[in-house]
Amino acid sequence: MTTEGVHAPAWIDRRIRLNSEYRLVDYAELSARELNAVRYGVEDPALTALLVPNGRSSLRIKAVCSDARALVLAADGRRTTRELVAWTEGVTGERLQYADIAALVMDRVLELEIAGVFTSGAAAQWEGAWESADRTMLALRSRLALTVASHLGDRDEAQLTAALYSYGRQPLTPQWRRQIPNSQAVRNFLGIEDPSVVASLRGTWRETTTSIPQNGWFAWGRVQQAHKPARYKLYISPRLSELPAVLPYILRTLNDLPVSHFKIGADVAGLLRPDRFVAYVPSWAALQESRTPLAEALSGRCQPDGVPFTVEVNGTPAISWGRDPRPGESAHSAGHSWRSWLCSLAARALVVARERPEEDPVIFALRRLRLEGIDTTTWQPEQVPRPERN
Repeated sequence: MTTEGVHAPAWIDRRIRLNSEYRLVDYAELSARELNAVRYGVEDPALTALLVPNGRSSLRIKAVCSDARALVLAADGRRTTRELVAWTEGVTGERLQYADIAALVMDRVLELEIAGVFTSGAAAQWEGAWESADRTMLALRSRLALTVASHLGDRDEAQLTAALYSYGRQPLTPQWRRQIPNSQAVRNFLGIEDPSVVASLRGTWRETTTSIPQNGWFAWGRVQQAHKPARYKLYISPRLSELPAVLPYILRTLNDLPVSHFKIGADVAGLLRPDRFVAYVPSWAALQESRTPLAEALSGRCQPDGVPFTVEVNGTPAISWGRDPRPGESAHSAGHSWRSWLCSLAARALVVARERPEEDPVIFALRRLRLEGIDTTTWQPEQVPRPERN
């Protein structure tokens, strides 16, 4: 994580403690109900305890590892943030970043003392101007998605996550239903079986879709190449009405790039989402090699739809990228794709921001995302990629 934007002198000497609505419970002390609620964590030897909210709290149960357990015990309301950082370094040998503490306070796990009162979430009143102007069209669209979601009343975190993730999806009108009633109609609409498309696929790609499209996608992989998971993805998002015309250009470009596999929405709902076409590359180097040629292939040939919460390529919103988090990379990233992870974090922040009506919920959400190393002016992860392991 980065400490950029976290103004340590403003709160480094404030006392800090566990949120008073939580109690720390070791697994050995759990009731049968609590064990059943988090039985997935009991099987993970790295997790040793739970943070259990009181009965009236809106907080969620959280499983914690031994280091996090020690941190919570040390955050007893007597130590300052500076002292907690020093204590953690002495016990674990690793220096806790101020951004980590800020994230825990914004997520209402820890509380800071402000004007004699321990508080967390939006009420902690983080000092400092962390926000900058949006630098791409997709960054602006992402901020608009947050703005729309912030006005969705009392919807819960899951509903807000879904609203953010689906922002930019075209409405499923009766006209679209008539035009594309099934998966074969998708193939006809895209021209997948047209000679120019077949020629672009032949010898390079093999369709891996079964007779029933897998999870709503048509999928292709490299001929004579085993499928391997890939964390880096390229979102290809020309305007839907123009996708059939530019599909041959896209495929010919993919042929010459280190793309391992790609997928296209296999029903009308899949085509109406902005991320209807996704190509996967195995490494950061492969992503760097692939993104500019794709942007150049579409430049001037189509209008973009564009995918919110992704990184725009070379001023071409029709091409963008993301990077799925590694397991354990973030406390909140397990099981998430790039966009679902960001939308989940943002939704949680929007809910927390409701505690303080005078706080701009969009600004609060952007601040929280920056603590995960996301440059929200471009939506690019700030962490320099580590070498990929084969």
